Amino acid sequence: ATLATLRLAIEFRVPSSSLKLVTFGSPRVFNTQGARLFDSLGLGSRTIRVTQEFWDAVTSIGPGWMGLKHVGLPVYVPVPLGYPPHHYSGYVQGVLALKQASGLVISNRTGIRRTLSAYVH
Repeated sequence: ATLATLRLAIEFRVPSSSLKLVTFGSPRVFNTQGARLFDSLGLGSRTIRVTQEFWDAVTSIGPGWMGLKHVGLPVYVPVPLGYPPHHYSGYVQGVLALKQASGLVISNRTGIRRTLSAYVH
């Protein structure tokens, strides 16, 4: 999804103001230059990267020590008991727990992805 967003901005010339990205458990996909390009196009501030606190190994793929970078604004959600790491239902429950703790407003009509994307400027 992150690479597709960059491609939309560069190859298809979609204005960054028209793009919003919310990822769940995304690995690092850019080197330093790619991350700078993503940010320079205004996409970093329009991206939310939801990750589970301490447990989602997929978010560690593309090790940082190799120069690979995450992009976007990180949102850390708790891993609920009984849910395996990196499982979508665990992310849903984690976001709902965040909602309860922070007052994040999620309606059944808009859903989690649309609600989170509303917080991206």
